[in-house]
Amino acid sequence: MTPLTRVGISLIVAPLACLFAQLAVAQVKIQQSNFSERTVIQPTSELRLKLDRLPTPAEGKLAFFIGRTDVTSQFRSVGTEFIYQPSLFPLPPGETKVIIYLVKGNEWQEIAQLPLKVVSQPQSSKLDQPTSTQPTQAQSSAAKPSLPEQKSTDKPTDPSQSTEQAGLAPSESKKPDVAETTPTQSESAPSSQAAEEQPQKPTQLIQAKPSRSAADLSNSFQPQPLQRKSAPKLDPLHAKPDPIAADFTTTFKPRMNINVKSQFMDQRSGTTEASERPTFTDTTVETGFEAEITSGTFSVQSRFSLLGVTFQPEALRFGELGEAAPKFDLSEYQIEAKWGPVQFSMGHLCYGNHPFLMSSVCSRGMTFKVNFSDRLDISINSMNASSIVGFDNFTGLDNFNTNNMVAATVGYQLVKNDFGGIRLEATVMDGKRPAENNFNEGGVVDAEKSRGVGFRLFGTDNSGRLRIDVGYARSTFTNPPDRQLVDTSSGAEEILAEEFIEEPPILEEPTLEEPLVEAPLVEPPLDAPIIDEPIVDPPIIEEEFVEEPIPEELTDVVNGVQEIVVVPVKPVTKTAFYADISYDLLKEVKLDNTRTFSLTLNARHEQVDPQFQTLGATVTADQRRTLMGLNASIAGATIQLQQEWLEDNLANVPTVLKTKTRNTSLNVNLPLQTVLGSPSRFLPTLTYSYQRVQQFGANVPIPDLSAFDPTEIPNQINQQHQAGIQWAFDELSFGYQFSSSVQDNRQLSREQADFFNLNHQLSLSWQPTSRFQLTLGYNFASAESKEEGITRFNSSPTIGLSWEFLKNVTLALNYNTTSDRDSLNQKFAQATGLEAILTWRFTINNGAGSPIPGSAFIRYSQQSNLNRDNVFGLSTDSTVQVINAGFSISF
Repeated sequence: MTPLTRVGISLIVAPLACLFAQLAVAQVKIQQSNFSERTVIQPTSELRLKLDRLPTPAEGKLAFFIGRTDVTSQFRSVGTEFIYQPSLFPLPPGETKVIIYLVKGNEWQEIAQLPLKVVSQPQSSKLDQPTSTQPTQAQSSAAKPSLPEQKSTDKPTDPSQSTEQAGLAPSESKKPDVAETTPTQSESAPSSQAAEEQPQKPTQLIQAKPSRSAADLSNSFQPQPLQRKSAPKLDPLHAKPDPIAADFTTTFKPRMNINVKSQFMDQRSGTTEASERPTFTDTTVETGFEAEITSGTFSVQSRFSLLGVTFQPEALRFGELGEAAPKFDLSEYQIEAKWGPVQFSMGHLCYGNHPFLMSSVCSRGMTFKVNFSDRLDISINSMNASSIVGFDNFTGLDNFNTNNMVAATVGYQLVKNDFGGIRLEATVMDGKRPAENNFNEGGVVDAEKSRGVGFRLFGTDNSGRLRIDVGYARSTFTNPPDRQLVDTSSGAEEILAEEFIEEPPILEEPTLEEPLVEAPLVEPPLDAPIIDEPIVDPPIIEEEFVEEPIPEELTDVVNGVQEIVVVPVKPVTKTAFYADISYDLLKEVKLDNTRTFSLTLNARHEQVDPQFQTLGATVTADQRRTLMGLNASIAGATIQLQQEWLEDNLANVPTVLKTKTRNTSLNVNLPLQTVLGSPSRFLPTLTYSYQRVQQFGANVPIPDLSAFDPTEIPNQINQQHQAGIQWAFDELSFGYQFSSSVQDNRQLSREQADFFNLNHQLSLSWQPTSRFQLTLGYNFASAESKEEGITRFNSSPTIGLSWEFLKNVTLALNYNTTSDRDSLNQKFAQATGLEAILTWRFTINNGAGSPIPGSAFIRYSQQSNLNRDNVFGLSTDSTVQVINAGFSISF
């Protein structure tokens, strides 16, 4: 079947499928948040962000920033809702922003920027302000859904590329009032249209319901549908559906984004190898459609996304099929039907809410869910065990017997309150995954099977002070027998009858070594001239190798020859559990009229048995971890103290090394303006952090059985101090960061392998207008090796410029250089980079009332590298200059 035929079939079948199912919403957007620019919250208040759907693996992963701090690991996902509980890391006081990115490889696509205001005074309401739900702009326009933002596949147009090269955090790469310097599809196409569709009236407040259920906060089974006008509740078990003719509505929105990128020049000099593609012109087409049908409480939505490329390695399934991968393929699709409390979804879905059994597994499959009441719900899911794209295996269930995961979850709301209540969930899963290699990678890959059950209890008490999360999982995991390893001559093929089909075994003939024959010694004649014999090292006399007999229990006689018997892998049943508790010892205790004091205690303990594995979650087996944390917020200042204990080899196997880790950390944030209650901009924000990590071997494995020597037992302590100061004015910001670290190696015979590192970092940003910004940076680092008696130095100045000198025309310049040298003058290296990008954003009036956004760019880059090795007399020098351009148009 040709690609065009496949596209034609999908374009015909998908609209028909919309009569029975629903496809999830288009671009990942923020539906709701419990904070906004109108809301003032406390440093210990909880943040909640609800997305319209979860991104698929093909789209990337979410990243969350509060200001310039990456807090992705601190967000907890409950279905499509992400929750930040500042139990260990309170929110920074003052005004900042919560920035959400969609990260795919080196591409950072900004989804939203939400204003965040944090103060220390208590709120007037008895309930925390964040518990009220604020609709975002994406929700306010839900009645008129906008086209999704498209991801950029042109690396030179990545908005974070130039700033990341200059050493800036991803959150620094964009500002809401600065014109971007790089043309990405996410900015040039959908964002322009979405901006025009946003209503001009301010966001309205939606009052929170008197009682919120934790079931609403833990829907991790499928993406949420678009927000639509509310309709009367309907129980399909006791009532008939509404007549279709009453309020029958349909929508159909096609979309397309065309991106063309070209490289005109790739000039290289010096020792640099020639480029495989010095010049090229590639085209990428992202297309698809969205359809929706509603009638009363019955709704159907669908969305299809397809990707076409002209360059074969950029095909969706190139990593799987190589040159046989189609250039036009199905990227993802989702279909969803909902009728009252019954919901059915198929396509690219995410399922699972148990961290140790099945946690947000995303693949292609189906999900069925029923809400029997406001307390009880049941969901069933079946999906492919590995992530897939393309038209093949459309439902994700083609390989049900060999590559599939089936799971079911029963949830019950034990307690209902304004903070989410307490919810109990029980999950069972059964999955199997075959051994699959990448076409251009070699490796030993085993087939896997797992079956397990898990329980999870989580929620908050009626006061909102106590938060608990307890989970238990029991999993049976095995590697199915492999025909290449099992002898089928003794009836073992019966074991494989229901397992994965593998290649037949490859039998090799045994090789016999010929005995060594020494040549006879010949003495020279008596009248031969006397010649000094050369100095010859004494011969190496090898000890006779005596092969130890193989234990009888591991051997068998096959055709009269004693051979090793391969023992089949047996299923292993293990358990894992965790308990997380957080309690507010002091909650917003008044110090005076404006300042408060809060103190929170957090504790977590988890244990994973040796050999514990499951296909539904990534879990580190054979590990016990305990964490204690104490957080304080005093008059705007925050202090965070944390202690962690970690160890492995829980079974205390005498031939396996047992390692223990002790991790102590302290973080202090002191905004002097807030602490002193002064509006003076000359008062900076002070930060300090300390970390001490010790890792050591707790035993000496039996040397005769493990080949371990006492000198190989690790024992190392790492300590790090960081201090910073930051000033922020209307147009100018300046910061200085200092850090020092020490690596103290206490391992036997390695006592001198210590390191001492220092780092200084300066940053300056000047933005007199929204159309001009200048950034300067300088970083200096030194690393001293006590064992080698050498100190290595690194310096890297950077400069960046963004200037919109004409309307919608922006020039961006970035320059950076890095120099490496050492105290013994053994090596020297220098790398210099220069980049200039000219961007033009435009719109095309198609006469239909909806302008077509587009952008074009031209980019020049130069990268030079110089390396000198004075020890071996080696020298390399290379320069690469590249000119490329491109444009994109969205329909």
